[in-house]
Amino acid sequence: MSEQIENAARKLADLFDTSSPLFPTASGSPKAFANGLEDAQKRMEERFTALCELAALLDRETEKSEVAQGAAIDLFQCSGFFYLALMQYSENLPNSLLMAGYDISVGRMPPVVSKALKHVSFTMKSAIAEDITFMCPHLSNLTEKDEFEGRAQVILDKVLAQAIARTAHAVSSLEENEKLDGYEITEDDNALRAHCQTCTELLAKLVKHSANPREHAERVNAFQAFLGNA
Repeated sequence: MSEQIENAARKLADLFDTSSPLFPTASGSPKAFANGLEDAQKRMEERFTALCELAALLDRETEKSEVAQGAAIDLFQCSGFFYLALMQYSENLPNSLLMAGYDISVGRMPPVVSKALKHVSFTMKSAIAEDITFMCPHLSNLTEKDEFEGRAQVILDKVLAQAIARTAHAVSSLEENEKLDGYEITEDDNALRAHCQTCTELLAKLVKHSANPREHAERVNAFQAFLGNA
């Protein structure tokens, strides 16, 4: 199993060890932009599959070997890069389209671009929804440590800041869905809730070792309040 984990971690690291942009700019002809989006979707799916494969291997691993712990760190970091890239592109896309001269009103987008954007959007949403599962192996390993001093505490606080931000997005997604009138909770919602609960329990154990325990605890407590009351 260790060899499988090591190979999966190396494959994942290789995919993210590139300076090439994940997404295309909204420049050139509509056809060229659509082709760029299709290529981006393939790159997203390739990275997402690699993240899922490593996460599945770590989930089945019973021994906390150095290889497994190192792979869990790789999973946390690479998924963090992926999450950030997806979020930034999603947030900047409307303005990028407008700057490139596209009319983003419903039905006004060139069909070839509209179709490609729908596929990319679906893949992005699916990947972001799974993001929280990629943090748990590393967070779980950290909870087995008794002390965090000096550099170890600095690293822990960086991990906590990132993990709390990513958990906040997942929890807010649940909150937004459940506020909708007539919304029926889906199996995906229940799965996301379960992952949020697991992650929040791990965070609750780790914030005690933070240099800023009160600040982090307030946010984690808010997660627990929502997940426990809903």
